[in-house]
Amino acid sequence: MPDNLPANLPARPPKEVSPRRSTSETPAALIKAIQPQPALPGMVLTRQHLAHFVRFAARVTAKSATPGLRCCLFGTDSAVVTDLDVSLRTVLPGARDFGVLVSVDVLKRSVTSCDRPEIHIVREKPTPLRPFGVRVDDARISGNDPAEFPLVEALFPDGHAVAHARFQTLEPVLVAASTDERDRSKCAVFFQLCKNVAVGTNSHVLHAVAIEGHGDGDFLVPRKAIELVEIIRKATKTREVTVAFHADHAVFRVAQFEISARLEKTKFPAWEEVLPRTSKHELRVSKHDLLRALDRVAAAISDRARGVVLHRSGERLEIYGENSKAGELKTDIAASGWADKAMIELNLGYFYNAARYAPSNDLSIRLNDETSPIKIEDGPYLALVMPIAPTKGNKP
Repeated sequence: MPDNLPANLPARPPKEVSPRRSTSETPAALIKAIQPQPALPGMVLTRQHLAHFVRFAARVTAKSATPGLRCCLFGTDSAVVTDLDVSLRTVLPGARDFGVLVSVDVLKRSVTSCDRPEIHIVREKPTPLRPFGVRVDDARISGNDPAEFPLVEALFPDGHAVAHARFQTLEPVLVAASTDERDRSKCAVFFQLCKNVAVGTNSHVLHAVAIEGHGDGDFLVPRKAIELVEIIRKATKTREVTVAFHADHAVFRVAQFEISARLEKTKFPAWEEVLPRTSKHELRVSKHDLLRALDRVAAAISDRARGVVLHRSGERLEIYGENSKAGELKTDIAASGWADKAMIELNLGYFYNAARYAPSNDLSIRLNDETSPIKIEDGPYLALVMPIAPTKGNKP
């Protein structure tokens, strides 16, 4: 493995093969003459199975820094890819370690090039110019040295896990996690097993969902790993995901896939400290009606990142959205609670996501004033949205 890889993971050791020795009864020249030429190592894979794996593997290897990490390592009935932060492994019947790494991009092109049910991958006889030559169906390509790939045992620890958890989905938490990779403490999902909860925040919005946990500990998993878990969960229609937490890794199991992620060592924000201790008001609306109203506003102003103003008037909740090019849209829905004539401005996208992941249609929104966060608490789900600072000219 090149010295500049961004991790201290051991490389796969090269295989040592001892030469066959001659005996006094059999001259070495005769042994060489009568030995049959070994068949070139290879494998036959079901194209559909390989295509299913490559679909997700390409997401892992897309930004990998070195050629070896843009490749797939085949093992006995398995395939693995990694970018050192996130690793993906699957059961792949017919696969074997044939001594070469194969580019994921090459595999992706190969599985879509024809509709034959099987794909043949064979290692070619090494030459000085092509020491790791491979034939994928009818295409001849140059592979890579397996020594460039980390030890699979280092990527997927199989020892005693310090904690376990299970959940149906983390999508409600993922939408609140930061997308700014420079802030590794928030570009992640926080598992707090002492409370059996998973949390995501970007400092403007916070979502939390209850999970089932066994064991204690706090674990911070990079956002991109959770994104991959959710993509595979949806594609495989998996109802429940399990995760084992080790000292440095979290290993998720989704159908026939395993996703391993290196845990972040930074500290997650003290999220419970921002929760309002009490709420003066409770705004009650239909989630269905609210989401439809917000969709109408978003279509009119063409920007979900803009603010919307909520205004209580009589038995209605008025919702205003506006921008300089699209003008202004006002809509209203039935509502009860809160204070008449009270108003607050919220980011449209944040407010929409906070409402849509609530399990119940009868939505209860807790508020204090126009400068304090709103809170939606519905069974196993919690959402907090910070308001936009009031400005002169706010509607109405």
